[in-house]
Amino acid sequence: QWVDTLTTTANDRSAANALSTNERNTLLFLQSEAYARLHRDEQALAALREVLKTDRRNARAHSLIALHLYERDEALLHLGTALIHGADDETALAVGADLAEREGDKATALERLARLLRLRPNDRDLQVHRAKLLLDLGRRAAARHQLDSIRAAAGDEAAEQLLPLYHRLR
Repeated sequence: QWVDTLTTTANDRSAANALSTNERNTLLFLQSEAYARLHRDEQALAALREVLKTDRRNARAHSLIALHLYERDEALLHLGTALIHGADDETALAVGADLAEREGDKATALERLARLLRLRPNDRDLQVHRAKLLLDLGRRAAARHQLDSIRAAAGDEAAEQLLPLYHRLR
């Protein structure tokens, strides 16, 4: 029901005109996320494309479109646009790392993840993902350093999550 409310508010011309571009885009992002959770991908994409009608350079919209698309070339085009217009946009970097890893380009994924970690240095999930990529790339010393720093910061709390990665170092 709340998805319908978002849809009505975002698409109602009189209500949409009363909203700023940022407010309208926020509603459209929420609408897109709701549709994605309901597995209504075409409607999720349509909401994101609505954002681009008023904000063609919106890195977050381009990134999320790239994430939802199954057509590789169009996804990469949107991702490239996102990274050009939002070089430090967290969504663009996260989606870029994910798509690069799916393409088998772990070095690019690692580079984008490193840029994302500069924006979110205390994000343990990102740190663990970086350690996994380092191991995949055979950079064992850097992976060990990353794992040791996670363990030092998180203590026993992270032990269970890190144990499989330490085993890969053997």
